[in-house]
Amino acid sequence: MFYAEDFGIEPNLSPPFPNLLSVPHLPTLLASLSWQPEAQNWILGAWGVLLVLLIWAYRGKPAPIATRFLCTMLKLVALGLLLVCILEPRWKRRTVLPRANTVAIVLDNSDSLNIPAGTKEETRLQTLHSALQTADSLNGWIPTLETQFQIQRFTLGEQLTPISSFTEDLPKTSQTTPLSDALRNLKNRFSQNPLAAVILLTDGQASTTLLDADLEEFPPIFPIPASQAATPPDLALKDIQITHSQFEDAPITIQAQVKAQHFDNRSITVKLLDPEGETLEKTTQVLNPENPSPQIRFQFNPKTTGLAFYTLTIAEEPAPDQTPIKEATFANNNTVLAIQQPTQPFRVLYLSGRPNWEYKFLRRALHQEDKLHLVGLIRVAKKEARFEFRGRTGESSNPLFRGFKDENAKEEEQYDEAVLIRLNTRDKDELLNGFPTTAEELYPYHAVILDDIESSFFTREQHSLLEKYVSQRGGGLLLLGGLEMFQDGGYPKTPIGNLLPLYLSQPSNQAQLAEAQENRLQLTREGWLTPWLRLRSTEIEEKAVQSQMPAFLVHNQTNGLKPGATLLAILAQATPNTQAPLPALSEHRLGNGRVMALTVGDLWRWAMKDPETQPEQQKFWRQSLRHLLADVPEPTTLKIEQSPDPGNPLVQIQLTARNPAFTPLDNSETQLQLTSPDGQQLTLPSEPSANLPATWNTQYRAMATGAYTIEAKVLESDGKTLITKAQAGWATNPANHEHRDHSVDKAFLENLAQKTGGTVYELGQLEELAGKLPKLQAPIMHEWVKPLWHNPWVLSLILALLAAEWLIRRKNNLA
Repeated sequence: MFYAEDFGIEPNLSPPFPNLLSVPHLPTLLASLSWQPEAQNWILGAWGVLLVLLIWAYRGKPAPIATRFLCTMLKLVALGLLLVCILEPRWKRRTVLPRANTVAIVLDNSDSLNIPAGTKEETRLQTLHSALQTADSLNGWIPTLETQFQIQRFTLGEQLTPISSFTEDLPKTSQTTPLSDALRNLKNRFSQNPLAAVILLTDGQASTTLLDADLEEFPPIFPIPASQAATPPDLALKDIQITHSQFEDAPITIQAQVKAQHFDNRSITVKLLDPEGETLEKTTQVLNPENPSPQIRFQFNPKTTGLAFYTLTIAEEPAPDQTPIKEATFANNNTVLAIQQPTQPFRVLYLSGRPNWEYKFLRRALHQEDKLHLVGLIRVAKKEARFEFRGRTGESSNPLFRGFKDENAKEEEQYDEAVLIRLNTRDKDELLNGFPTTAEELYPYHAVILDDIESSFFTREQHSLLEKYVSQRGGGLLLLGGLEMFQDGGYPKTPIGNLLPLYLSQPSNQAQLAEAQENRLQLTREGWLTPWLRLRSTEIEEKAVQSQMPAFLVHNQTNGLKPGATLLAILAQATPNTQAPLPALSEHRLGNGRVMALTVGDLWRWAMKDPETQPEQQKFWRQSLRHLLADVPEPTTLKIEQSPDPGNPLVQIQLTARNPAFTPLDNSETQLQLTSPDGQQLTLPSEPSANLPATWNTQYRAMATGAYTIEAKVLESDGKTLITKAQAGWATNPANHEHRDHSVDKAFLENLAQKTGGTVYELGQLEELAGKLPKLQAPIMHEWVKPLWHNPWVLSLILALLAAEWLIRRKNNLA
């Protein structure tokens, strides 16, 4: 490479690069003229004297005035030009220094160009490539341009790839067009080398967002759009959303919008395929001007647990008398979806102060629920005071255990201990000592339900433990109404009472019994907008369900809603009166967890009113618990965060490892094993987070279409003993974004050219552009200086002027 310094010339590297093609050749055609300023006044004076002498010499000549004036002017200009040469004038001119600057020619090699170029058989990419092959041949304009510039050739696919010649075969097309990444790559690649211009051959469909900052201090870009023809027929699905809800019948909702071009009055079928490729659901619709882009919705309950990949497909269903329409591409007809379901059932701990109907119907509601595991701890007798021990010599256990063998004496409650019954426990040791007293015992549960249990049942440590369970561990807490709950259970001004979404007043010694008035459960405005509270799909059906509920008689008084809490249901009296509605169901987020309060103490009446109402009550319990458990974290979490930009393949992966007590596992090692869509396995490196304990971060560029699975293992410091593991995954569909639009985006290309000082040229104007590039401003320019007197045309002009003056004088007999 040659530089201006090699010729003793100071290079010009200062931006910006103005759009100079709007005034062709302006910077090179205009040269500056300079001379010695100290002799300027003397020359002007001599020129004036010469003018006077010439006028005096011709004043008496026998010739017309016009002839004498013409002769005077000719001689004056000739002699004046000689006088100017005494000033030693010099021409200064700036031109591009040959082969000191670089021109980059970038050919978009993405899959969006693999569509037909109008009526021709060849694709848009083939048309662009053919034009560059001709230009890169021996007699093409690229070799000619190489006499003035160094030419760098690139293809723009998944990355910016340099190539030696456009006459060779192109690499395989890419599923993305990361134009912003390519421009940043060019800027970095030529940060120390002079880049004069970029010729970009593309369709303008960039898969990544281009920011103005990417174009700062960038040389002129001259976009060359692909040939624009009528937009070809195409079918695709866009705006795909996956929603996880607490609906029992369909917890997973998939929504998508059909994108169809030139398929009017045609039937299309959208299918949802399960992980085995079998059709799970499908819908068929007819496209017409009134319904050109219908919304598609699938709601289903996955049968598999853990990570599963589903597929959404779209295709035409032609009638028997119709010929199928040939689509521009089928690459965007399939979309892979990743759906993560819990691998283990959620565990819920139910604690009640007495056997009651509520637990019976709650357990019945969850009897066949494989994703929720209810563990019961029921108190059947309160502890007895120590002063009542008299008269029981030699007996220390509770009288309830008389007559039984003492094989399990250690499990028998003493006089000063409550009698607790464990139900549905995992093993014989679970809850053996009653309600958990340590984080290791309590934190494995995802939610806790308290029912008819007074505050004094818990020790001070258990109060604090429950508070940390919600705020730090992120568990769910539900308090049910009853005679020994809320105010009447002594919860005001306690750690558990502070967790509630309601303010509590001082105890009133008994719950409020609405004997004279019937209290009907009604949803508030927020309740109607809450999906998990709805038991039917329409408002009319939902109101019918509410009308079938019985009147509730037991309600715990509160002092109003806390800031940030949500009131979902109220109790309103059936007969008109001035009494304000009573809060029935409320919730709020607290720290990492969620707390719900149901102040109705006899919800079991709903199930006992009529056998037909039991399914609704059971569905209410299941959906309420799913909502309570929706955001409860596991000790080891693997978080996958894809870029909001659909064309950006970068995926952020974060692993957080904690033990069952949610204590960070800092002194441990991690292994991240990635499985790509083609089945290849790759071990990803990870770096510990600087801000979060026991957290590791890594990232991966997911370029291929399909399903990615990653398995994380947390090992002891020896790197061999497994502590815990987690699995997650995601799906990428770059073809859907790459083929989102098959038109040539000229508006984008014009904006790109305008912001960099370039101009949009058509494909047939490439040779014209190549001829103008050497006459533009470039980073390194060559400035040359030449004396005016050394130009032959100066002497020729002087001689021509004098000869013309002499001929005119001879013709008019003035010589």
